[in-house]
Amino acid sequence: NTDRWMVSYYNSSGTAGIRIKFVTRSGTTLTDGGATNAGSEADISNAYNHSMVFDPVTPNKALMVFSPGSGATVAYGTAAVVLTLSTSDKDAVVSFGSVNRFETVAYDTGNGLPNRAFALGTSGNYICGWTNDPSGIKLRVLTVSGTTVTAPGSTTIPYSTAARGAEFGFKVNPYDATKALIFQI
Repeated sequence: NTDRWMVSYYNSSGTAGIRIKFVTRSGTTLTDGGATNAGSEADISNAYNHSMVFDPVTPNKALMVFSPGSGATVAYGTAAVVLTLSTSDKDAVVSFGSVNRFETVAYDTGNGLPNRAFALGTSGNYICGWTNDPSGIKLRVLTVSGTTVTAPGSTTIPYSTAARGAEFGFKVNPYDATKALIFQI
């Protein structure tokens, strides 16, 4: 929406996990509302290393890729969930779809790096990237339909020689969603 942004961050206090809040602008003033704590969701509990991308077609819908923490129903690895966003005054109200844990390899912040996700045009497909020890960078296409995310196909490992926790980045070509640029240290 115009003059409204979403902020997400990890907070280790209380029920640890990802917090989501909205910030609104009026003139030169920014106001933030209350936060939704994703850590209170059983399948997302104590999640970290997250990335969010808005659905390019449906307003108020986003995909979150994350690492489920030790308190989650099924911990560690890499998972994804669809978020539906709304507001109660200025507070973030987020409902979560079903979590799909598509990577089961256990790693922590010392062994892996934050997940990254980009929409592939307006197709309902997203590309997700992450690293973990010892396989290096991993890429996977995720598909969203309604509030369900699936991970059809297989995981690709373009650079298997990445050092433990090696930095990497990638970006989808804005003119051709079938191509992406990836780089690593």
